[in-house]
Amino acid sequence: MNTLLELIPLLIGLTILLALSAFFSGSETALFSLSRTQVKRMSRGHRGERMATRLLKEPQRLLSTLLVGNLVVNVLIATLVAGLARRLVGDGAVPVAIGVSTCLLLLFGEVTPKSIAVSHAAFISRYVSIPLQIVSEVVLPARVLLNWITHLFLTILGGSRSGEWGKVTREEVGTMLELGEAAGAATITERELAEHILGLVHVDAHDLMVPRIETKGVSDALTVGEAFEKACQWRHAHL
Repeated sequence: MNTLLELIPLLIGLTILLALSAFFSGSETALFSLSRTQVKRMSRGHRGERMATRLLKEPQRLLSTLLVGNLVVNVLIATLVAGLARRLVGDGAVPVAIGVSTCLLLLFGEVTPKSIAVSHAAFISRYVSIPLQIVSEVVLPARVLLNWITHLFLTILGGSRSGEWGKVTREEVGTMLELGEAAGAATITERELAEHILGLVHVDAHDLMVPRIETKGVSDALTVGEAFEKACQWRHAHL
């Protein structure tokens, strides 16, 4: 009975830590699953939605916060599970602790929260953004150190730390048009028209030019109306 009473605080602590692990994992998936359209719409929403937009404008800061928070929580979970295993099993507690903590983290700290977050990204993002902002301020020293180390490695490797969330590439616009056609929001003709208007389609000069032998000439003495009648007779698109 005394042993059971001693385990209750540890089990409560383990439950809280697993909830925090789920929070960090689900928050990461939810925020980075948002489309640009959703982020743009959320920037005009209530406080939580605007905070989510603000966090995504600094993806490296957000990732550092999530990484530090998740790492601390997961280390505490492994330590707590090891303590529980030592009390219940005694000798040979290490392999038991490793197996149990791995299963708990995969099930409750990774797979389940991330699966839920993918399905409800916008809804979850508006509620986790403010707590994440608070955590970001709490772990500021660790975050600054992590960012400095990351910047150092990126400099050595010749990479860049800047992210351009606000910019949409030509490829992304083309993909959005194709998705709109696949979803039935636009017809193939409308998609092709939009691609031509936005200059997404490569057109060679000879595709626009009319061969010289197919051109028609009119006298410069004709009026505009008479020249237009001639063009209608010849069925040319350009005059």
